[in-house]
Amino acid sequence: MAGRDLFVTPLQESVHRRLDEITHSRHTTSPGIRDELDGLSVALLAGALRTVLAEHRPEPSGHCTLCHGRRRPFARRRGPLPCRAYLAAQVALVPDEPPAPGPRRPAPAHRVRERTPYFLS
Repeated sequence: MAGRDLFVTPLQESVHRRLDEITHSRHTTSPGIRDELDGLSVALLAGALRTVLAEHRPEPSGHCTLCHGRRRPFARRRGPLPCRAYLAAQVALVPDEPPAPGPRRPAPAHRVRERTPYFLS
C-alpha cells in the first residue's frame, strides 16, 4: 500500500484543495466576478463529474468493471447492481424532495385466523 499512497494521497489532496478553493472563492470575490466564477466553477465541476462517470461506463451486461471487477468465466452470476459512482452522483445531484402527494389506496385488511394448537385438531 505504500506505493499507492505516493500517488493517491497527493491526488486526493489536490482535488480536495481545488474543491475548497472553488467553494471559498465565492465568498471572497466581488459580485461581478462572482457571477463569472460561478459559471466557470459549475462548468469545471460538471466536466470533472462527467470524466469520472465516463470511467464507470457499464459494459454490455450492465455492470461497471471498475466497481464490480471483470467477470470470470465460472464465477457466480452477479445481480443487477448499479454502479456506485452513478449512485453517488444521483444522490448528490438530486435534492431531497418529499414524495408527490397522490391517491393512496388503503392497505388491504388481512384476515387473521385464530390459531389452534395442533394437538387438539
